[in-house]
Amino acid sequence: MERIPEIGSIGWISSQRAGTDFRVGRADTQEAIGRRSQLLTAMHQAECRHTQLDNQDEATSTNNQLTGPGLPEFQAQITPQNMLNVLVRLLEHRETGVLFAEREAAQTLKAARKELYFVNGRLHHVASNSANELLGEYLVRRAKIAREELDMALAVLPRYNGRIGDTLIGLGLVTAVDIFRAIREQGRDRVADLFAWNSGRVSFFRDSSAPQVDFPLDLDLPTLMLAGLECVKPAETPVEEYRAKLDNVIGPDKSHIPAHEIAWPPQFQKTLSFAKQPHALRDVLKASARDGELSAAEVLRCIEVLVAAHVLVWT
Repeated sequence: MERIPEIGSIGWISSQRAGTDFRVGRADTQEAIGRRSQLLTAMHQAECRHTQLDNQDEATSTNNQLTGPGLPEFQAQITPQNMLNVLVRLLEHRETGVLFAEREAAQTLKAARKELYFVNGRLHHVASNSANELLGEYLVRRAKIAREELDMALAVLPRYNGRIGDTLIGLGLVTAVDIFRAIREQGRDRVADLFAWNSGRVSFFRDSSAPQVDFPLDLDLPTLMLAGLECVKPAETPVEEYRAKLDNVIGPDKSHIPAHEIAWPPQFQKTLSFAKQPHALRDVLKASARDGELSAAEVLRCIEVLVAAHVLVWT
C-alpha cells in the first residue's frame, strides 16, 4: 500500500484511494460575464468552471467529471490550523497545482467540493459546487443586487447565452467594475470558507494544469490566510483568545529556512516591525496601539500566520 504524507498529523496515512480517480463534478450551467469587450470575456472565463450542484441526478453526475492525476503530493484533514499549514507550504515552495477539498454530507451539511488552482504560489482560480457560491447569489449577499433583480436576470438569462454576468450588466443592474471586483472577492471568500469546514480533506496534486482563464485571480496567499482566520475568528475574537497569553514572548524564528523568500504584504511587515526582537505579547500589542495602523485583532491574526510560517516563534 502506497503512503501519502499528511499535514497536521503525526506520521503517515495509508492511501485507500491509490490508483483511483479523484473526481470533482463540472457544472453544465456556466456563470459568465460577457462578450462586449476583452475585459468582459476575461471575466467570463474566470467564472466558467462552476461544479455540478448536489441535486444533480447521480446517474448522470459522472458525465462531466475531472480525473485526478494519480496520487496526491500530500493530504490533510481540514481544520483552521491545517489550512494555514497547507497554504504556507504552497507559498513557501511556490507551488503550481490543484488542491481538491472534499467534505462528505453529514447531518444538516451537504457534501461539498472545491478546486483551488495555484500558479507559482498564488491563487489562480477556484471552482465550487455550492449553489450559495454562484456569482448571482454572491452579489445578493453583498447587497450589490436585490433578490428580485437576480430573479429577473435569471428569467431572461437565455437572451444572454446563459451568462449571468452579461445579463446583469445588460439589464443595467451592475457595472463591469462591480463584476470585476466581485470575482476577486468571491475567490477570496471561497478559500476563507474552507477554514470554517468542520470536516473534510484536502489533497494537493503538483503541476496539475490550471484552467485556461483570461482573467486569473492572482491572489496572494498570506491575504487569503488572514481572510480564513477572520472567517473563524471574527472581530475581536483573537483578543479574547490571547488574553491569557499576554506575558508569552514572541520573536523571530531563526531556525527555519524557507524554500523561497516570501514577500509579505504590508500588514505582515508592520507586525514584524513590532517583533524584531523577542517581546512579551502585551508589549507587541502596545507598540501596535501606539502606531495606530492595525487593530489588536489584526496583529494577532498576522502573528498566527507568521508563526505557522515559522517566521515568528513563541519562546
